[in-house]
Amino acid sequence: RLQGRYLILGVTPSGFLGASWALSSISVQNSQVLRQLRIWLGGIYGIIALIMLLPFIVTSFLYVANSNAPHIYVLWSVLIVGFSFLLFCLVDFFQSACVGIIAAHHN
Repeated sequence: RLQGRYLILGVTPSGFLGASWALSSISVQNSQVLRQLRIWLGGIYGIIALIMLLPFIVTSFLYVANSNAPHIYVLWSVLIVGFSFLLFCLVDFFQSACVGIIAAHHN
């Protein structure tokens, strides 16, 4: 804004929101604290994913081999929901850092 380039970014197809989002993304990627937190959480999420992967593979094989067993389908469904939640946590970490911490500073 001080250099007068923010108004130029506002006329791009993504507008001011896209410009703020891009600046926020850069700030998140360059932050040393957030980088360390991202590495730490990535390790935790990786361990959780590995712990969930073995039961998922076993359950998938059992479900394919015997598809009329309802308890196997229930376990398989719970593991799918668990993986979805894990993916949500990974995406939410970056999104909340961009929107909640950095974007307010840029605007």
